[in-house]
Amino acid sequence: MEEQQENNPIDECSRSEITKLPDEILADILSIYPLDSGSKFVALLTGLCNRTCIKYGGPAVQVQDFESEIRKHFLMFDENKPLKSPRKLEFHFNRGLIVTASIGLKNKLHLDFSKGNQGYPRQFGWEIVLNTMDFAQFSPNLFSVKTLKLTSVNYLTCELVSNLINKFRYVECLIIDKCDGLRSLRVEGLAKLTTLIVRDCYDLKSVFVESLELKSLRYRGRLCWFSFKNVMYLKDVILDCEGPGFKHLNHQLYDPLLRAIRDVKVLTLRGWMFKEVFGPWLFSEEHEEHFRFSRLEDLWWIDSCMDDHNINWLFCFLKFCTSLKRLFITGMLE
Repeated sequence: MEEQQENNPIDECSRSEITKLPDEILADILSIYPLDSGSKFVALLTGLCNRTCIKYGGPAVQVQDFESEIRKHFLMFDENKPLKSPRKLEFHFNRGLIVTASIGLKNKLHLDFSKGNQGYPRQFGWEIVLNTMDFAQFSPNLFSVKTLKLTSVNYLTCELVSNLINKFRYVECLIIDKCDGLRSLRVEGLAKLTTLIVRDCYDLKSVFVESLELKSLRYRGRLCWFSFKNVMYLKDVILDCEGPGFKHLNHQLYDPLLRAIRDVKVLTLRGWMFKEVFGPWLFSEEHEEHFRFSRLEDLWWIDSCMDDHNINWLFCFLKFCTSLKRLFITGMLE
């Protein structure tokens, strides 16, 4: 008996007919209907929402040209009709530099430099100043970006990005991802910045954060040194640190980090960090009787080998968790 073939909602013939329609007609059709599963299917089928506008900066591209294109593309995006126009802008500079700007709902902007020429890897320090209120009083060109993701920024492009960030208003979530050569990071966002995520920047040695409203800190990469100013109360912290990365750890250098996370409600921690970094500091006579994670409710413990020795270290850590409600043990995070 022959097996019956499943009926596709749109066969190959109708699929090809739809894709032949001009973009303007497709955009008008999609804008009529709400963003439900049907319109999403048509958008994915035609590739309309993933098509990329490409701009070439020419041999002598100016920073103002780049900033103007990003601003114009961002302001053209209609959250009520998100499929009406392309959501990606690809900007080509001289020397093979390419940035892809992707726009998402709720004022999300992703700047990705991974596609173009990365140049010779060179270490650099990066200072990011967010939500500068003095600048906001004098510039009419600001636009609101609530979630900003920066991927593969290097020594060639960090100044370009920093200048553009000055045009953003009220960045609440900052994501820094896969920045080769980034050795030191300084983030100042006194107003509005609530979430900082740093991932896979494997040359990073130090992170300094100044923010009055920071509530969530998520870090993945090699163990580095952390320093904080005006960080009042972190609620959600992920420390997915590889390591130990040093032959001799100076535990006193991590006193600011430990104090910054003492009031967290949700904590994700690699088991070796407590053993090698926090443990010797906590078990000193000066701190053992006084330090507690008194507000910690959810603990995610990352350890790929839960033998008797590692379990004992977990039990030692739990002694400091006086309000713990849930414990999760995992070998790795996704």
